[in-house]
Amino acid sequence: QYEPSLFSIFLKKGFPKQALIVCISEHLVNLCKANGYSQHQIWNRPNPVDENRFYFEVSAKIKYRRKLQLFDSSDIIILHLAKFIPRKKQLFMVELLPYLPDYYKLILAGPKIDSGPLFERDQTYYQTILDAVRDHNLEKRVRFIPRFLERPEDYIKASDIFVLPSIMEGLGTTFLEALACGVPVVTNDIPGVFDKWIKPGKNGFICSLNHSEWAEIIQQAAGIDKHSMKLASEEVLSRISLERTVIQTFRRLEVLTKRAKS
Repeated sequence: QYEPSLFSIFLKKGFPKQALIVCISEHLVNLCKANGYSQHQIWNRPNPVDENRFYFEVSAKIKYRRKLQLFDSSDIIILHLAKFIPRKKQLFMVELLPYLPDYYKLILAGPKIDSGPLFERDQTYYQTILDAVRDHNLEKRVRFIPRFLERPEDYIKASDIFVLPSIMEGLGTTFLEALACGVPVVTNDIPGVFDKWIKPGKNGFICSLNHSEWAEIIQQAAGIDKHSMKLASEEVLSRISLERTVIQTFRRLEVLTKRAKS
């Protein structure tokens, strides 16, 4: 996301004037501008959401819970879907769960790091999460799925609230997929990323990382009505559906091709 300094020293700017830089969030747009690129070189285009997989289907929530064997139908399920790395803040979610009534359950899903330069750090972090669950006696309220999900949409649709307390994101595509499924979203406050999509009280909330505040906000998010979330789903898919994004991309490529030939 950051242009290497050697580019500036030896090559001046790393991308030529005719290049189009795709930025998936307003935050990255501002970063490009700070590096000296002009607005006409930048396309603010979030990652697309596949409308054939992520769509409003709240009435099927019980079906997905039974299929995946997730808690009881009367429980309120919170889903955190991300790699198990420190900046994704799964530990924060475990620590705030005691602030919520017992019928609030938490699913922590996503790949567990098993190699790489930060393997030891990430292994220690994962173990810390397990220890926190045990220390707070939350074994019956937390479900771990430490792997890549082939069908994340099933887990999203089985949930009541999607959370992303991450402290750094270029975008965080999963929260857009959750909105497309009609699931309220609660996120950390990262300017230029979540605030461009979350409408407080209508499709979710944005809150700084404070356990008691998040507990209160999560309960408010659980009360957002289905009609509001249906509208939220329609808005996301009208802006960044896969079909719409593909059409826009080809149009941009055609323009770039014409420029290159001229």
